[in-house]
Amino acid sequence: MGKWNRLIPGKDLSEWAWFFGPCALLIIPFVVYVKSNTYPIMTPETLWILFGFFLAGIFLGILGQMGAVLRALTFAATLTLLIDVQTRWFIDYSLHQYIWIPIGLYALALMSPEFIRTFALVTVYATLVAVLVTPQSQPIQVAEFDAKLSGKNMLASGDRPNTIWIHIIVDEQIGIESIPVEFDGHHRLANRLKSDYISDGFTVYGRAFSHFPQTIMSLPNILNLSNQHPKNFLSSSLGEAGSFWLTQSNYFDRLRRQGFDIHVYSMDFFRTCDPRRLGLIKSCYTYRANSIWGLSETSLSKSNKAFLMLRIYARLSKVYDKLVTVFDIDGHFSLPRSVGPLVSLKVFDRFRKDVLKAELGSVWLIHIPLPHDPYALNRDCSIKNLPWLENGEDSDLYQMNSVGARRANYSHYLEQVECVNQQLQSLFDALKSSGSYDKAHIVVHGDHGSRIGTHNLRHRPSYRQDFRPSAENMVDVFGTLFAYKPPGSSAGTYRREMESVSALLDKVSAGRANDRENGEDDPVAYLVEWSDEACQGSISDMTQGCRLLPVTMPNFSYGKVETEKSSELRGELETVPP
Repeated sequence: MGKWNRLIPGKDLSEWAWFFGPCALLIIPFVVYVKSNTYPIMTPETLWILFGFFLAGIFLGILGQMGAVLRALTFAATLTLLIDVQTRWFIDYSLHQYIWIPIGLYALALMSPEFIRTFALVTVYATLVAVLVTPQSQPIQVAEFDAKLSGKNMLASGDRPNTIWIHIIVDEQIGIESIPVEFDGHHRLANRLKSDYISDGFTVYGRAFSHFPQTIMSLPNILNLSNQHPKNFLSSSLGEAGSFWLTQSNYFDRLRRQGFDIHVYSMDFFRTCDPRRLGLIKSCYTYRANSIWGLSETSLSKSNKAFLMLRIYARLSKVYDKLVTVFDIDGHFSLPRSVGPLVSLKVFDRFRKDVLKAELGSVWLIHIPLPHDPYALNRDCSIKNLPWLENGEDSDLYQMNSVGARRANYSHYLEQVECVNQQLQSLFDALKSSGSYDKAHIVVHGDHGSRIGTHNLRHRPSYRQDFRPSAENMVDVFGTLFAYKPPGSSAGTYRREMESVSALLDKVSAGRANDRENGEDDPVAYLVEWSDEACQGSISDMTQGCRLLPVTMPNFSYGKVETEKSSELRGELETVPP
């Protein structure tokens, strides 16, 4: 009993403060995380997790009562975790370098004078109080700017278009004729999508493709009507979410010259509306693509919500990210690491309300991570029970899928494609009811294909000069959706020429949507060289890719390759100039 009494502080308040110090350090970053994601604190799932951190802190507090050395160690360990979760300081450290951080903090805590240790403890509790009383963040950050027109050929002041422009980017949306026939018997889904768009007055390009297989490479090019290395249009930040920022947009510039005010809904991962870098935007709505805000009002059980919250929270830790790679932690979990599809539904609902009251002469663009994995939604947009499938073994780029995994992934992925179509049809119907539909330009497109292939394009034998991706994989990865409706269109059309999304957006935004062309003579997509050897002497601070490898797109029809000719790399590797 005497030994136990020594582990519990007596009447000394400073001893109690040290005892609960680890609790405070564990609770602070989680409360910040919950509030910054606009999730209610007083919910069972949040309180369960907080109670778990409290119990862990109590255990560490008991260890700290065993002596000054253990007290310093527990304080240093929990402070390291707080710094790790709350900052990106550790992003460039290797796993063995992390250990020096808690060792340094441990030595500092052990050797500091008493007044320094007391000041540190007071700071911890002051931070906890500040975090608890700070109001929650808004789920969508709104910023308004005075976007000034500049350059030549400007419309006269006040001469605004009498139309609105609605631009919807559905991330990872496969094209009409890219859907593999083995997962779409009798072209049921392909024909439904085609019929829905045509009946709504759209021109649909069934063989559209993206030049690039990755969002941070494809979207900068699409919004610049180009096919270059994205370092020409991007800057990167190690700030929140490790964002990429669009610094130039020929597309936005063109719309501004036509007299439109531009309003953009942007993900935090790829920001298309930063006024410091891109002064063409009037309103910028930024949201977290992987926010637990998307969970708060869903039908998921409280335990599932708690598991998902912890899963996403753990990904904030750079130490955890390293451990995932070293020990294959993800391979032992069935829970997804993203709730992007759930966030998409809530953001799209907010976008829908704004569009329905949009003024003439305005552009409204949104980029949502849907039908992107994980495949959490049924075809009617209701939420599946856990676990949710993800694209490939580690939910990373260019996945390798077994035959069974590909079949399972495609089955669930195509349900989300139908969910997207349902959301769009609902928006179109609402626009018709409001009388805005006939006055609207509407563009809907993806940024790349499903990427549910049978080969892993990032690892063996990826990015070698002699590597030839299969034609079927090329269609999976690059084939994507493009549909456009001009104002007043009553009857849509279906076109089968093979053209890139960049070229199609260039055409429709320049008023050349009715140009009758046969498609691109030489449709080219690009793989990317990622190896350290290839990157030597090349500046690639925007992405890890250093060189572009041009590959000829195969001729495809409803997921089948129409010719025996396989995709071929074209010419020499394109090295990005410094």
